[in-house]
Amino acid sequence: MNPMAKYIAVVIYLIFTLIGCTCNGPSTVSFESLDQLDTSTFENGDSFRMEHYIVDNILDQEDAEAQIDEFICQNKVSDPFKYHTYVIYIFRKSRKTNWEYISQNPKSFDRYSMTRDRIFDYIWTRTGTQMRYRFKGQEMISSRKINCENIPSSRPE
Repeated sequence: MNPMAKYIAVVIYLIFTLIGCTCNGPSTVSFESLDQLDTSTFENGDSFRMEHYIVDNILDQEDAEAQIDEFICQNKVSDPFKYHTYVIYIFRKSRKTNWEYISQNPKSFDRYSMTRDRIFDYIWTRTGTQMRYRFKGQEMISSRKINCENIPSSRPE
């Protein structure tokens, strides 16, 4: 076999080897807090807490949802019932939904991120609501009850 044919055979072998490689293990969703946008208000006996997070590395939607749910339950919510309403917004990282862009273009957050890259709202209320709403653009496409083991199912009296 001449040297050029050997070279071509090796290149073809490497290409097929790389194509067949399943090097993608389970992805780990990364979280970035937009705590600069978070707010807490207490007025006339009423209270509201709002938090914002950007997620990245969403390769498998079902796996990503489970990771986001776990992150919310285990790391972010300790006593949601101390507020009348407690909301956590989750956004997909994009060209315009990232802290660098938002900090330079604050109005783009409401105009772009809330309408295009919002993927989940987690909501707790004192009346016992514990829901996760899934969005695609501005359209809510599903909702389900949140069951965080570390959070009571209702406000303790």
